[in-house]
Amino acid sequence: MTGYAVIVRHDATRVEADELRVLLPSLRRRGPHGEQAVADGAVGIATALLDVGDRRLAPAWTADGPLLVAGQVRLDAREALVEALHRSDVRADLRDADLRLFAQAWRAWGDDAPARLLGDFSVAIHDRASRATTLMRDPFGVRMLFYHHDARRLVASNTLATILDAGVPRELDEDAIADFVAEGFNEDPSTTTFRAVKRVPPACVVTVHPTGRSETRCYWTLPTPAIERSRGAETIVADFRLLLEAAVRDRMRTPALTVFMSGGLDSTTLAAIAARQDVRTRIVAQSAHLPTLVPTDDTARARLTAKYIGIPHELSDVDAYGYREGTSLPMPGTLEPSGDPDPLGLEDLMRRASEHAPVAFWGEDPDAYLSPPHLAELLRASAPHRFALDFIGHLLRERKRPYLGVRALVRKRRAAARALEQAGGPEWLRADLRARRAERLRSRRDTVHPTRSAAAERLAQYHWQPFLESLDAGFHGIPLDVRLPYLDLRLIHYALALPAMPWLQGKRLLREAARGLIPEEVRCAPKRGMPGLYEARIAQWWARTPAPFVPSPAFAQFVDVSKLPVIDRTTSVNDTLLHLRLRALDRWLRESPAGR
Repeated sequence: MTGYAVIVRHDATRVEADELRVLLPSLRRRGPHGEQAVADGAVGIATALLDVGDRRLAPAWTADGPLLVAGQVRLDAREALVEALHRSDVRADLRDADLRLFAQAWRAWGDDAPARLLGDFSVAIHDRASRATTLMRDPFGVRMLFYHHDARRLVASNTLATILDAGVPRELDEDAIADFVAEGFNEDPSTTTFRAVKRVPPACVVTVHPTGRSETRCYWTLPTPAIERSRGAETIVADFRLLLEAAVRDRMRTPALTVFMSGGLDSTTLAAIAARQDVRTRIVAQSAHLPTLVPTDDTARARLTAKYIGIPHELSDVDAYGYREGTSLPMPGTLEPSGDPDPLGLEDLMRRASEHAPVAFWGEDPDAYLSPPHLAELLRASAPHRFALDFIGHLLRERKRPYLGVRALVRKRRAAARALEQAGGPEWLRADLRARRAERLRSRRDTVHPTRSAAAERLAQYHWQPFLESLDAGFHGIPLDVRLPYLDLRLIHYALALPAMPWLQGKRLLREAARGLIPEEVRCAPKRGMPGLYEARIAQWWARTPAPFVPSPAFAQFVDVSKLPVIDRTTSVNDTLLHLRLRALDRWLRESPAGR
């Protein structure tokens, strides 16, 4: 949706129009339908509109009493929110813009507001009375929010390039680089590659005071509801389907929609539900395929589903993209190092989707909370006799043992032990960076949940951040608003309270909810992914005759080049992908002004 930026001067001097105009070019890439720059004394706001067809989503700033509110906001369950605001003596209206409803909720409920709101949001609220500015982000970080502050000013935006365009220093955060070398992404959700630019972590609020002091608090964690056993099977499936329909309906709000449809259960179910919500919405299913490199049955399933539900289906051939580091083929530049070895394929999908609609659905990630817990958590969630009854009942119904996760738990503990042995990263990472990283890892708290630790870990895992950023218009520069209906708190809270046997076995809950919506062949198909994809892409990369890797002096500041492993065509997939990541970092350091 719309791009926005806010400048707040702590010394109360006026924000000049020229300061705001400098920010518009980077915002314009994500919002080509109109721009605005407004100065109000010590506060300035710049916006660039992406018109998605719902005027209630258009405003990127509003004034509410002493508050100036700017942001990218899409709220769910708006009717229930308006009723709740009425009970708090707030004159809210369903016709109000989402941003205005957010501002009214903040005035009514203060610090409790973010936890009471459903939806995706990135918001900056400046209180002209206290001169404090509060930045907040939705529970999963679907919307971006970056900021820089010092004793003189605060700059905040949902677009990283805009922060840098404001004249913020570009010195590198060496710890972020060390994380990238070791894991392929920055593991600290509160920092960026640039030392002076921070992120608001998901589910967090950052308050910046006029003194320049800041404080951070988290407002949401995964709940631990009691297991609900009073509902029958038909009621459970019907209720879940109603919630999924609400999640889809609340996220449509556009006259045209693209659904990225892989052909698996998750994305086809989204497309089918979307097609039933509003016949006036023009829906197109889009699938990426590799007809020569890695042919798959999923393409045929996507085509079958589109025909079944009556929507057009487009195929995007991404055979020719693939890994390009070190070859003569062009590569896109990124503001931060990217661990994606195939960014052009994703960029092509986004561009094609935007040609049809300003909004797209992505089917991530019901697996995070519809996967069954392991044995220890099953026992913690239920009394021993209840667990025994569930276990025996599942054996009798399904003629097979339910998932208990014992092997997976053993593998996880072994992997954790190996990680401790290699704490800090590979031996060729600079020694002091490795030592600092080891200390960060030791001090970092593991994601803990009494009954669903795997779900908590998968919903909070660090790779969510780079994945969500890769879908954001501020990253790829294509004016497209990508929405993720499965990341809906109503669905997640409901699933957490269900008995794992049978509802979380083999994604049974979603498969039952999809009955009648999609072809049986698709609904019952096991999840296979694309086996052989990495091997095929690596073989394609070698066929492109990559040049020998000659690291730059900037790269050698972080890595002991003499210790880097040598690769050839027989090198394992993981080691080759690591090599490509190091090439990507070297290229980024060569091309980035900060790296130079």
